[in-house]
Order: sequence, then C-alpha cells, then structure tokens
Amino acid sequence: MAGRLGILVNSDRHPEYVLKLCQAASLRGRQVSVHFTGAGLGLAEGPLIETLEGMAHISRELHSSGRDGVPKLPCLALSEFFRRCDRTVVF
Repeated sequence: MAGRLGILVNSDRHPEYVLKLCQAASLRGRQVSVHFTGAGLGLAEGPLIETLEGMAHISRELHSSGRDGVPKLPCLALSEFFRRCDRTVVF
C-alpha cells in the first residue's frame, strides 16, 4: 500500500474534503503532501492552512512574470510535489 498521499488543490470549493482526507490519511500513518495552485491558492491563506500545518507537507504554486509581463508558471514546485507522492487526489 502506498504510504505517501498527495492532495492537489486547484479549486476553492471543497476545503472540508481536503481537511477530512488529510486527517484520515494521517490517522492511517500516511505521509501527506498538499499543494495549492490556481483558484485553490485562496485556501492557502485561511484557517484551513493553519489546521493542516503539522499534519501535512504544504506547498504553494507561486506565479511570477516573465520579461514580457506574461505570467509564467513555475513547474518546479509542482513536479517536486508529484515526485514526493505515491498517489494523488485532485480537488
């Protein structure tokens, strides 16, 4: 059985599911990583993030602008997130 669960949060619609899944996985001895991106970044600033701290490894997608002013997405954080996980769930 896989021991490392990844939860990719790219929506702000289901914070309670993210929390419950993280709690359940932690109770079963799984390592949990939660990565916030897109619309899910709003959840990374509220009470959910405080609850998840200590229960999961937390990472965020940080957007930056290129020379031409067009936002570029740093894939390094996301690829590192997937590398840490045996299984991944997306919200």
